[in-house]
Amino acid sequence: MSYLFLPEGLLRGRSAAQVLARNDLAGGSVWLEWLRILTLNLGVMLSIIIAPNILRTPGDFPLGYITVCVQAAAFGITLGTDSFTLSLGGKLPPSLSILESTGLYEIAAYVLAATATLCKC
Repeated sequence: MSYLFLPEGLLRGRSAAQVLARNDLAGGSVWLEWLRILTLNLGVMLSIIIAPNILRTPGDFPLGYITVCVQAAAFGITLGTDSFTLSLGGKLPPSLSILESTGLYEIAAYVLAATATLCKC
């Protein structure tokens, strides 16, 4: 839907992850950049997915699932509007090329983390 109805670059530079990640190579080293990405992803997972799983809605629904759904929707909008910090060169039309994107696997990891840390405390 975002590919068809939203303007290109709609969210570029507006998400907290893009502000934290910046568009430069950390310390000029690939290893430092990898460490920065790992730290950012673990921080997101621990703070907004795993921690909310101990909180429940009145219907006993864990709040960690809600943040995963919001992240998946934001990723879809980012893909459809090409709102990445480094542009893909245009909007990415819906296709199976999404399987080549790391973002899909990050969202899957967040879903697995939310499911694995489901706790009835």
